[in-house]
Amino acid sequence: MKKAAQRICVVQVAAFTPRVCGWRFVALTILGLATLCQAATKTWEGDTSTDWANNANWTGGQPAGGDIAVFNAATTFQPTIFANKAAGEIDFLTSGWTISESGARTFQVNNIEGIVSSGSGQNSISVTTFILNKEDLVFNTASGNTLSFSGTTTFNANDKRLVKIGAGTVIFPSAFTAGKEDTITVNAGAVRIGATANAFTTLRLRGGVFEGSGTGTFSRTIGTGTAQNINWTDTTDSGSGGFAANGGTLTVQLNSGTATLTWNGAGTSANFVRTGGALVFGSETANSMVDFQNGIDLNGAPRTITVNDNANSPNDFARISGVLSGTGSSGLVKDGTGTLELTANNTYAGGTTLSGGTLRLGGGISGTIPDGSQMTFAGGTLSANDKVEVIGGLSLTANSAITLGTATVRQDLTFASASRSGGQLTINNWVGTVNGGANATEDRILFTTPGSVTADFLASVQFAGFGLGAHLVNGNELAPLTVVPEPTTVFAGCFLIGIFGWTERKRLRRLFPRCQG
Repeated sequence: MKKAAQRICVVQVAAFTPRVCGWRFVALTILGLATLCQAATKTWEGDTSTDWANNANWTGGQPAGGDIAVFNAATTFQPTIFANKAAGEIDFLTSGWTISESGARTFQVNNIEGIVSSGSGQNSISVTTFILNKEDLVFNTASGNTLSFSGTTTFNANDKRLVKIGAGTVIFPSAFTAGKEDTITVNAGAVRIGATANAFTTLRLRGGVFEGSGTGTFSRTIGTGTAQNINWTDTTDSGSGGFAANGGTLTVQLNSGTATLTWNGAGTSANFVRTGGALVFGSETANSMVDFQNGIDLNGAPRTITVNDNANSPNDFARISGVLSGTGSSGLVKDGTGTLELTANNTYAGGTTLSGGTLRLGGGISGTIPDGSQMTFAGGTLSANDKVEVIGGLSLTANSAITLGTATVRQDLTFASASRSGGQLTINNWVGTVNGGANATEDRILFTTPGSVTADFLASVQFAGFGLGAHLVNGNELAPLTVVPEPTTVFAGCFLIGIFGWTERKRLRRLFPRCQG
């Protein structure tokens, strides 16, 4: 059970002449006020009716405007409000709850703790008007949980701030309204409102994502003003964050177009992702593609793009169709368990590190990864997707994979060199022979500096369907060593050997009968 929170209030005290010393009187007064100001915890029992106002449905009677309304174990009835109601805080300690209304009603939350939503599943507040009546009011949704609202959700006055924490998702309806000074800060998880999402002013990404609902374009201006902005940093703090999509493709065109943004930049990029932050895509509830169409200048350092995966959907991934550029050490670090697709002819000068999930090459026939970019395989999969691609050196540091395309044409993937400090490299969808590519339909993985390919590296490569180990053929082409038979083939072979042995035994007994007497 959640402990009652301490509240600050003013209580009128009758005048009298204390018979105790001053400091003791002050201490006793403070203690008494603190006791009076504790918010009561009221737990819904729901064994009498659906009526929120029926005291018999609650432990200790229905909640007052500053109390904590707790919903825990399953009950006979779900709560319904038959008149306008308020509570200090709502705690859904399990999922499957719905607070509904009879007629058009208003429900108001007054305390900073706001709403806690737990359990694997969904909780809902289905009232005509839901009012957030506190600055920095917190919505905390646990991993695996969604908290949804219907009707109009609004702040009670300007200069209010909603803070989203927890890995789950909060779903607001399209009729979310706010004043010009209102903000939503997404510290974790996702906030879903609508593809265009222009019903509130400032969206502060500090670890979580904005999740579009349905197909649409998100075209806000990066900034901190009052003209429906979005930012990753302001005068208060900085963080990571980005976008996810549910129910249709979310197209992102920041600053109302596809102009290049600068990581840790100035001017129109002054409130874009800063050094130490990540551009984040995907969520636990994403089921569609995000197409990020702005170009990004990586601005002289390796920059992390994290893509989270919804394991229950095969359709959630992120695409960057703008050009990734930058001089010096400008590089890409792909992180997270999800899929990032690159479709432009990118030009950044630094390396490419694959730390998790899948990096998929899209777009044209070549050029997705810059020719000179050192490719570090540190725990993910490069999906080459039938592209003819020239890349810098291959560095293997952890178990990783290359998945070739499935088209019936040759695919050449060329690396400048190879090195290994750890892990095994698995090659999937390879079509060829152990002697190397001999016709136009066989895939090839090539090295322009074959002398860099060490025995240690070759011993750590496995082509799917073949044994562990590889060798170079035709001077610079990577190929498997031996074929590993399928289990059914092994069984069939053993069966045939057994039959052959049995028949030979019978034949030999006929030729050389055992002597008698």
